[in-house]
Amino acid sequence: MKHSIWIIAALAGLLGCQKPITDGTESVFDEALVNTYRNALPTYPNLIPPTPLETIVVAPGTPEALAPALAEQSLAPVKYTFNLMNETLVELTSFPPTLYNEDTTQLAWGPFEARKDFGTLALFVSKNSDYNPSYFDEEEPTGSPLEYIFALMRGANYDLNTLVPIVVGGSTPNPDNPAWGLTLLVFDFNTNKDFVEAYGKVSDPGCLASGRFVALRNHGPVLDENGAPTEKTITSVAGIFRDFIPKNAPGAPPIDLDYLYGDIASSDTTLSYSNFGAQFDFDGVPETLENVAIKMAFWSYLRRSPAGSGRAEFIATNDTMPEGQFLQATECWDYNLSKSYFNMASIYGEEITPVTSMGTPITSCDDSLENGLDAIGLPSADEADPKIKELLEDIAQNGLPIDAGEETPN
Repeated sequence: MKHSIWIIAALAGLLGCQKPITDGTESVFDEALVNTYRNALPTYPNLIPPTPLETIVVAPGTPEALAPALAEQSLAPVKYTFNLMNETLVELTSFPPTLYNEDTTQLAWGPFEARKDFGTLALFVSKNSDYNPSYFDEEEPTGSPLEYIFALMRGANYDLNTLVPIVVGGSTPNPDNPAWGLTLLVFDFNTNKDFVEAYGKVSDPGCLASGRFVALRNHGPVLDENGAPTEKTITSVAGIFRDFIPKNAPGAPPIDLDYLYGDIASSDTTLSYSNFGAQFDFDGVPETLENVAIKMAFWSYLRRSPAGSGRAEFIATNDTMPEGQFLQATECWDYNLSKSYFNMASIYGEEITPVTSMGTPITSCDDSLENGLDAIGLPSADEADPKIKELLEDIAQNGLPIDAGEETPN
């Protein structure tokens, strides 16, 4: 069964029961309502996956670790998508809201003239009448797990009814802390591409990205053995691209990409992790390219010592390997991103054949990482709720249904 989340984008409803801004301030709106709706938007910094190269300058003349460079390249589509969305949301919400519909609980910003592109931009946020707080606990879930819904729209003019939703989604903030909770968002590159081709100027074929990106973020406290919150927080973001073609890549075939990343943070430390894939010559035989699954974790913040050290674990296969054979490797690096440990072996059934080795995990890896990433208890894609996997795949393949709703009478 497919579990779709319906976003009620009742754009026509905004035309009724309006309370327009008249003096350029937010005084005509309830300040608490505006803050609540702003908090429901996905503008959190930890939506964007951190990578070691963001915070560390690799020392010249040292053997550079492989995984940090791969992460920088492989996570680029996620960073691009979230940076583009965050930049637009921050731009829009820097203005006062323009409309509020009491009947539909919709608060709208815009349309405003886009600062960095042509046309106009608008944003709406509202409570979700389909919200079901028990969604993920039900065997056959109904309704939606999202308490609030939003849509980021582009237009060629200032008519709300002509705007096209480019990013849609929603969130369920934790009542104890609005920064905690669940967030879903869908960036539809196809809709954006169609809009630009219809109303703008396309400089070159293939210069616009296409496909669809779906991400689900969960953020909250780490629980102890009794289920009580600790002072640590954990963030996990599952993101998938489907039929994705990056911008400025004419002729490139559509690809599917899967990610899982986040962090475990306290006042003194932040351990960031990511799971991603890459295709490259991993075994040193240039005639074949390996499909490589990478799990990586590194210290992105340490209060009392330099950050940056980390560990990565690789599983790789290629077309020439018999079924069941794979390469398994582990890499560690220090805070300079200098490779301190690397071990690779070919595994085929019970046969283990060493390929290459450098250092030992006990002497060459960070003490906290020497026993492997599974020992840390990081979230794993293999352990994800099947309902969540099915939900994300459904939305990535088919999009998020938009119900135009019924027009609210003036």
